[in-house]
Amino acid sequence: MFRVFVILFFLCVTAVLLILSAALLGGCTPKDPFEGCSCITRLRIIDGAKQNWALDHHKTTNDVPTWYDIRGYLSRRGEIPVCPAGGVYTLGRVGEQPKCSYPGHGVPPDQ
Repeated sequence: MFRVFVILFFLCVTAVLLILSAALLGGCTPKDPFEGCSCITRLRIIDGAKQNWALDHHKTTNDVPTWYDIRGYLSRRGEIPVCPAGGVYTLGRVGEQPKCSYPGHGVPPDQ
C-alpha cells in the first residue's frame, strides 16, 4: 500500500512540474516577430514583401507600395519591422531596395 502511495505521489509531482514548465516556457515567445534580426535582414524581408506584393497584384518596378499593402507579406500578424538601432525604413519603388535612415544601415547594392 505504501509503495502505491509513493508511486502516485511522484506521478502527481511530475505532472505538476511538467504543467508548470510548459506554462512558463510557453510564455517565452518573442513579442516582436523580427526579434534577433539585424537591420539588413529586416530590409531584405521588406524587399521580399514588396516583390511578392508586386507579383500578386501585377505591379511594375515603378509602383510604390504602402506599408498597408505589404503588411500581410511581412509577418503572420502583419507587424511592420522597425530598425533595432532606431532608424526609420522607407519602402520606395518596387524596383529599388528599401532604405534605413540610420547611418551605415542598408543592403549592399549588388545583393
